[in-house]
Amino acid sequence: MFRYDNAPHHRNIATFPIINVLPSREPSLSTVLEEVELMIG
Repeated sequence: MFRYDNAPHHRNIATFPIINVLPSREPSLSTVLEEVELMIG
C-alpha cells in the first residue's frame, strides 16, 4: 500500500492502534510522482 499519512491521531479512542510511527517530512509532489512511477513502471 502506498500512502502518506498526515492525519491527526486520536489516542482517546479505545481501538487506537499501538504502533510506532516515525515522524517524517512532507514529501514534495515531484518526490511522490517519482515513487508512483517506480511502482507502476
